[in-house]
Amino acid sequence: MSELVLFAASKDQLKYFTKLAQSLPEKISIYWYKKISIFTIFTPVPLLDINYQVGLLQTRKQNSSSGKTKSNLYWYFFKIMKKLEAIWLFKLYVGVLQKKDAHYVGVWNGKKFRQAIIVLAAKQTGKSVIYFERGPLPGYSVIDPKGVNFYSSLPRDKEFYLQYCCTEQMVMPLTSYDKPNSLPDNYVFVPFQVVEDSNIYLHSPWLRNMRHLYAEIENLSSKFTHLNFVIKQHPSCPEEYADLIEKSLQTKDKIRFVSEIDSTTLVANSQLIMTINSTVGMEAIMARKRLVVLGEAIYGFAGLAKPVSSRDELVKVITDLDSWQVDQELFNKYLCFVKNEYAVIGDAIYSRTPEHLQAAIAKLQLILAGKANQAIGLQ
Repeated sequence: MSELVLFAASKDQLKYFTKLAQSLPEKISIYWYKKISIFTIFTPVPLLDINYQVGLLQTRKQNSSSGKTKSNLYWYFFKIMKKLEAIWLFKLYVGVLQKKDAHYVGVWNGKKFRQAIIVLAAKQTGKSVIYFERGPLPGYSVIDPKGVNFYSSLPRDKEFYLQYCCTEQMVMPLTSYDKPNSLPDNYVFVPFQVVEDSNIYLHSPWLRNMRHLYAEIENLSSKFTHLNFVIKQHPSCPEEYADLIEKSLQTKDKIRFVSEIDSTTLVANSQLIMTINSTVGMEAIMARKRLVVLGEAIYGFAGLAKPVSSRDELVKVITDLDSWQVDQELFNKYLCFVKNEYAVIGDAIYSRTPEHLQAAIAKLQLILAGKANQAIGLQ
């Protein structure tokens, strides 16, 4: 077995990695990002990659309402300071990895600023990266040698899943979610997402943010007057949309925001879900609902969903809505593979049960033994 170094960038991650380390017989080192002091002065820095990560961070921050109020001078110095910070962090992480005789580096998510710099340091020192994350199914987690979310190892080919043998019925019990009287009989459910989330600034090629998404909803509403659109803001997003809510009130309920109804109920009673790449998309598949994917997502491939990359494509998909039938077999086999082969039962952050730890350790041991494909069901 190969030694593993785990980098924690939050206290929750630190607790989780500590639990794993206590349960694994292999030698594991855990580093809390605030307590790294090993520094390598002469380490060559991949400036193109560093500049790219700084640019992503700036885009992420500028995409928020508070970011839009900052001056050009602010962003000029922001870029300089973050570049210096990235170089400093890179040299710290390389110093740690050069000291440790480890073949693998574990990181949570791997796409946020600090975690992305850890990944760069791992590649610089010839280490393989193991990525951890919650999802993609409710109550599950991921341990993937390639990446998470859109970067994950999950195939994007319907034929792969159709060939998978599954006898289990993966479906949400829709009868438990009666339609509230406040909802229209037929509607398109559109979940808003966190604007600073990596799924937006990395995996939304043509929609900049939720305001841009709202503009596309307005365009559809004007072209398809028989459709209703229900929008739910993300509960963890601090962004204010009072102006959009005010605009929606002028549409005579053709576009409406809801806050008091949970997403599962909104999915269960909708005729279509339209999302950039929200986890709600997976709920849509579980509920056997038609799904339009506007960004890059693990479920965003033909057959499972309708991937859309422009306004014109979106209008065409909605035009052909009545002729669109869900592939029941594909939906079921996709979910079955994700649950039984790819994902790890239990929420790594909020439900570190013995069952989860046992399943996570089994996958980790396969990866550390050089059997990564077997660990995620691809062999």
